Amino acid sequence: MTQWPKPSSTCILVGGVPLVAEYEAYGEIYPGDLVKFRNASATDKTITVCAADDNDAIGFALITPNLDTTTGALRGAKRDQAFAAGDAVKVAKGDCFLMARLAPSQDIDRGEMLQPADSGELKAFQCGTDNACQLVAQAMQDVVSVTLFQWILVNCRIN
Repeated sequence: MTQWPKPSSTCILVGGVPLVAEYEAYGEIYPGDLVKFRNASATDKTITVCAADDNDAIGFALITPNLDTTTGALRGAKRDQAFAAGDAVKVAKGDCFLMARLAPSQDIDRGEMLQPADSGELKAFQCGTDNACQLVAQAMQDVVSVTLFQWILVNCRIN
C-alpha cells in the first residue's frame, strides 16, 4: 500500500499547499532549515537560521536555485547546497509536509512535536515545560538517534 506523505531523499516540499514567500538570506542557510527574521527591525527583511528554543520561526527554507555569477555554481539548488548572504530564499509555512533537518542525538517517534534546535535544525518538544511558541512541526516518521543531523518528514505547524 502506498504511504503518503512519503519521505524524500531529494526534495524539501513533499506535499500540501503551503504559503510561500521569498526573502533575502543574511548568511549561510541550507534548504530544510528552520528560519526567522535576522532582527526585529522592520527595515531589515533578511532571514537567518533559528537557534535553539527560538520563539520567532517564520518557516522552512525551500530549494531555490541561485546562480553565483562569479563561479557559475548553483547555491540552494539541492539539499546539500547552502545559500549565501544576499541569495533569494523561498520559505514555506502553513499546511504542508516537508523534509526538515533534525539535530543530532534525537530519538523521535511519529506524531511527536518538534521545536527549534541549533543551526536551523529541529529537536523534540517537551510538552508541559517548553514554550508553546516554540512548537513548529510534528514528526511524520520515526527517526533513530544519530551523531550527525538527519532528515525527517514533518507536518509544518507554523501558520
